[in-house]
This record gives sequence, C-alpha cells and structure tokens, in this order.
Amino acid sequence: MKHLQDEELVGLVFDELAREERDSCNEHLRACPACTAAFRALARAVSLLEKEPTEAPPPFAWARLKARIDKSGTEHDWTNPAWTPLILGHVAGMILVLLFITLTGGWLATTTLWQSLRTWRLAAELGPRGLTAVLFFGAGALMALALAPIFWWESRRPRNGTVQ
Repeated sequence: MKHLQDEELVGLVFDELAREERDSCNEHLRACPACTAAFRALARAVSLLEKEPTEAPPPFAWARLKARIDKSGTEHDWTNPAWTPLILGHVAGMILVLLFITLTGGWLATTTLWQSLRTWRLAAELGPRGLTAVLFFGAGALMALALAPIFWWESRRPRNGTVQ
C-alpha cells in the first residue's frame, strides 16, 4: 500500500485538493491507520497554531529566554575575532616551509643524489629547490588525501550529546 505524501496530507488539512484527489485520499485514510494518525496529528497541530493565545507571555519572558541563549552559547566573542595571532601563525608557517625548501634544496644540490637526479628532464628544469618543493607539497597533498576520510568521519560523530 502506498502511503499519502506530505503534500497530500497538507492539502487535505487545508482543503486545497481537487475533488478526485480528495476522494482518493479520503478512501486511503479509511484503509490506512498510519496515514490516518499522521493526518490527525497534522490537523491538530494546525488547529493549535491557528488559535489565539489564551494569555499574554509574562513581560520578563524575553529577558529570561535571552539569558538562557547567552548562557548556553560559547564564551568566545565573535564580534571581535583575534585575527592577529592567526595571521602571524600562518605567515610564520609559510616562512618555515620556504626555509625548509631552501635549505633542503641547497643541501640536495651538493650531494651525489642530485647528480643522478638531474639527468631526468623534469628534475633538471625544476632545479634542486624546485624538486624539493614539488616533493614537499606533493607529500603534503597525499597526506591530506589520506587523512580526508578520517576527518570526514570525525566530523560526523556527535559531540557533547548532540547530533550534528
């Protein structure tokens, strides 16, 4: 048995279906307890939402709600982010990477390994520092690809009892 779709249930509740479709849906509701329960729940929710509130909320309700939101939020002030340490850390990291490539490429140029590597056309065109940079960034890219499934899996795990 094919159950009614949400659009059909909403159309029934708001009486917006064509006559043939409405008759077909009503016939299905008589035979299907699951759809009947869903229809009744939706109709009840709509009727509750359409009613006028019986009493006004207390005047301090907004203040209490705002205090709860502020209390449950993080302690970090996102209106004034600390960009300076982040930028300085990235600049220092890039300087260290360039220094590593320069020193390692200079060392490579003095070894017998470079003498055999420079017979390759690509290595000769790149030079010792260029080859070092390609190897360094290539290894980093491979590590990022290898770790991507782990990071994805970890990002899907619930934290502090909440499902993300």
